[in-house]
Amino acid sequence: MLALFLETRLPSSASDHPLCDPPLVSAGNPPEYRHGQDHMKMPGLSRISAKLQRLQPRRRPIGLVLLYHRIAAPATDPQLLAVTPERFAGQIRHLSSRFEMVSLHELANRMPNARRGSRMIAVTFDDGYADNLSQAKPILESCKVPATVFVATGALATGSAFWWDELEQLLLHPSRLPSSLTLEIDGEVFQWEAGGDVDYTNEDFASHRKWNVLQNDDPTRRHGLYRTLCRRLKPMTEESRRRALCDLRAWAALTYDRRSQSQMLTKEDLRLLVDGPWVEVGAHTASHQVLANLSLAEQRAEIASSKQCLEAIVRRPVRTFAYPYGTKTDYSGDTATLVKEQGFALACSNYPEAVTRTSDVYQLPRFVVRNWTEERFGRTLDAWWCGREGDEHGDC
Repeated sequence: MLALFLETRLPSSASDHPLCDPPLVSAGNPPEYRHGQDHMKMPGLSRISAKLQRLQPRRRPIGLVLLYHRIAAPATDPQLLAVTPERFAGQIRHLSSRFEMVSLHELANRMPNARRGSRMIAVTFDDGYADNLSQAKPILESCKVPATVFVATGALATGSAFWWDELEQLLLHPSRLPSSLTLEIDGEVFQWEAGGDVDYTNEDFASHRKWNVLQNDDPTRRHGLYRTLCRRLKPMTEESRRRALCDLRAWAALTYDRRSQSQMLTKEDLRLLVDGPWVEVGAHTASHQVLANLSLAEQRAEIASSKQCLEAIVRRPVRTFAYPYGTKTDYSGDTATLVKEQGFALACSNYPEAVTRTSDVYQLPRFVVRNWTEERFGRTLDAWWCGREGDEHGDC
């Protein structure tokens, strides 16, 4: 998944920003020199270094890999995973008219010798939501745009929702919750008080349904609990997370219809998805855990089992892989080696960079697409192509 914004808050001040310059040397203290570092802590030096880096030749991009999750219009979308079908259609039309639309395989194959001025785009989806078949595929087919859908195979048999979707359903939809929560998470006791937010009415839901985790504020204590539990649950093992969710369900005393709420692809859906020339499936592990937190043996099992499961269903080789969550702290170089050893031809990460001739095919960068209008999507693509940051917020 991506990249989900499970732990992300916008910087609240300049000092919170990771790119902020270090403090200036105070009066009376000499500049600090450190052996083995390529910079010195001297007044203004980091600013000069940043300007010099901008003057250096930038590797010329030859393509972009785009990352979607859902093509739907859910009532609420705290992780900003959904693009409406109407806006997705506009985005795909925009891409088709201005770029060369290619599959991941074609992008990787042409990458080392791509000609000057290449403007290739590859489209991908993470996780395996059912709307990738019902909503995205018809649009892709009508525009003749290839795409890869990376599927976490654990939900195929049961239709179980991803944990972030279930957490949303438990906390951010109308219900009445107990006034306090005591939850054991990996041996630590976590406590929470509802205060005035025991009842979450239809009116409350309507007022806050556009809230998302990129916003600094938490309009209710429930939203704060959702944010905190996302941060706690993401790094956990699948078994520990399952126990925590089971305890949360019992505490909330809510009946949760997993099949109706999760809207995940089924085995038959997968066969329909790959029927035709435009969509292929890739592996995304079995249980969508942070691979960097697992042993190498556990990582190998997650990677290999997802490949074997998908190949048994679609009856064709599965040669592409995407790391769950996908940031550079969610997997390691050893993980990439394991992916290569399992016979994958390429793998996708989730950090925002353009693809160049020298990109690592086992760590292809991707840009997450939000629910943007076609005009805003076009401006964001231009920014990405030129090496500038786009705007994460959607629905404008």
